[in-house]
Amino acid sequence: MITSFILSFAFLFFDAGQMNTVPGTSAAPVEMRSSVDDLSKAAALGDALAAAKLSDYFRYERNMDPKWKYWALVAAENGDVASQFDEYNILSDSSDPLVKRRAFYWLKKSAQGGFPYSKIEFQNCFPSGKFESLKQGCLGSGAHH
Repeated sequence: MITSFILSFAFLFFDAGQMNTVPGTSAAPVEMRSSVDDLSKAAALGDALAAAKLSDYFRYERNMDPKWKYWALVAAENGDVASQFDEYNILSDSSDPLVKRRAFYWLKKSAQGGFPYSKIEFQNCFPSGKFESLKQGCLGSGAHH
């Protein structure tokens, strides 16, 4: 009885829009107005927004389904600057120095595209603004070789 009272009381404070947000993130809910099939076809043909929607869908709505990383890469390749920053973050966790250097490629692409977070990170890693002169300590010593 107390449980049903608490639940009914909780609904007074949340509207339907808030209930659809992703808990623990600032991400807005992903609206899938098109089918995954349609978005997949469009993304495969170069549509960055379709690929980014698929990435967000699998990441947030499907609870980190591994497909989110695939679609994040497709979106990055298709020019989506936020997904390029995602690729930077994904690859920068690697222990492989070559993979870390590839992370910097995606950081540079995203920063050049104007994504605010990557512009800040790029400035932190490359204070001179030159991609070749990596700041010591940025992503650890393994990325400098």
